[in-house]
Amino acid sequence: MPDWTKKNFNDIRDVSPEQVQIQWRFAREAQACGRLTHTNVVRVYDFGVAGETAYLVMEYVRGVTLRRELDRVGSLPPPRAAEVL
Repeated sequence: MPDWTKKNFNDIRDVSPEQVQIQWRFAREAQACGRLTHTNVVRVYDFGVAGETAYLVMEYVRGVTLRRELDRVGSLPPPRAAEVL
């Protein structure tokens, strides 16, 4: 797991105070997500900011999206919905 305590954002001198706060909040949330380990939670491996775009590097999970499944079968029966959640 990367050492996120040393993660460095781009030069913040040209960024508004609100944007700095948003970046730090994003970093804290990404770090919290990175500490989660559970079979039903996608792992977060890294995060960063490129220009004005913040991003997460997450585990790839093979399968269909919930939207595609709902388009295919319509609404899910309650037992199946409980499995998804």
